[in-house]
Order: sequence, then C-alpha cells, then structure tokens
Amino acid sequence: MTACSGQGSLIPTGGSLHNQLGRMDGIEATVERFIFASVRNETLNPAFKGMSFFEYFRLKYNFVQQMCEIAGGPACVVTHVLPNTPA
Repeated sequence: MTACSGQGSLIPTGGSLHNQLGRMDGIEATVERFIFASVRNETLNPAFKGMSFFEYFRLKYNFVQQMCEIAGGPACVVTHVLPNTPA
C-alpha cells in the first residue's frame, strides 16, 4: 500500500460507495445491465449458452451480493429477476 500512500481515498467523497451506487436497487440494476451486455457480446456469449433460468438467477444473486459487500453496504436482497418485471 505504500505505492498508493498520499494519493487520497479510492472511494469518492459524499457518502459511502454503496449509497453512491444507488444502494441495493442501483447495484442490482447495474449487475443486470452488465450480465445482459455480456450475453450480447460475441466473445462472452458462449459462456451463457444453455444457461437455465435458475443458473441465471444464481449468477445474478451472487454477483449482487459480492457488489454490495465490496461497496461496504449490508447484504442485498435481490428483488427483480427480469428487467421491467415487478417482484
């Protein structure tokens, strides 16, 4: 960490990173957009072929949990499974 000393915080000021990302709703929306962008990517798409609904949900759930933890927030509860679909 000595190489980074004196360069300031990596987390922007103005509240926790978790809050700046939009808390659970913002993190969940970001993860969803990332997964859908990955599926549309020609290079990454083969990794998603044949993925069941359960496997997709598990991927999304685990990814959201990791992002919440990394951002310093509480454990997040995934509420939306598909975009624009109410819980």
